[in-house]
Amino acid sequence: MQRVVVFIDHSNVYHRLCESEWLVSKTYDPLNLAKRLAGNRTLVKTMFYCSPPPPILEQKKPASFEKQGRYLSEVSKIAGVEIRYANLIKQADGNYHEKNLDTQMTTDMLMMAFRNEYDVAIIVSNDGDFADAVKNVRELAKRTEVGFFRGSLSFNLRQSADLARKLRPIFFVDLFHETEQPSLFDIEKTENNE
Repeated sequence: MQRVVVFIDHSNVYHRLCESEWLVSKTYDPLNLAKRLAGNRTLVKTMFYCSPPPPILEQKKPASFEKQGRYLSEVSKIAGVEIRYANLIKQADGNYHEKNLDTQMTTDMLMMAFRNEYDVAIIVSNDGDFADAVKNVRELAKRTEVGFFRGSLSFNLRQSADLARKLRPIFFVDLFHETEQPSLFDIEKTENNE
């Protein structure tokens, strides 16, 4: 049975979900997404790459800061999911910029392939920055697949992978779906419409 590791570029996924017309939550369950992509193969691990909420958000939008923090806290509790955080660098204009996330993801893909921890790497991102890493993983005799959003997949990334699979709304189940409260997506939607 093939062993699969799923590498989720959450920042990329989050922004693609915001741009989509899908009525799905941005607080998706990464393990459910990984299981969907792995199918009947053995899911060894799910790697989740993200940024912590920037400190300035706590002052400007405390409710959003709390929601993001709560979501990441819940993701960190999921067995089989490993979180990696970007470094946030404050710019001269006061905004924060994400650093080191792509490097972490690339390094993990290559090191895990070199240590023979998987047979198939599934990259969930549309970002062409991963094309060279995917080529190198293939040179280590590992299969590579890309889960992508329609209309924005990098040509280089698509060409580098063995298989490119279009993501679908049914792959994104709200992480908080078992609770009695509305999803955070519904809360945000209501707040924006007021």
